[in-house]
Amino acid sequence: MGLDDLKQKGKDFVNDHKDDAVNKGKKHFDEHKDEYAEKGKKIAKDKFKK
Repeated sequence: MGLDDLKQKGKDFVNDHKDDAVNKGKKHFDEHKDEYAEKGKKIAKDKFKK
């Protein structure tokens, strides 16, 4: 198996699994969005507080 074969195998793997990965990410974000919103508010407050 040459380098080109490995590159193609990697591309095929990513293409075959990207929808699943995106869906897992969306599900995780939906389950934790309130937590992320609070963290974002705190970071913004700390960063822009004068």
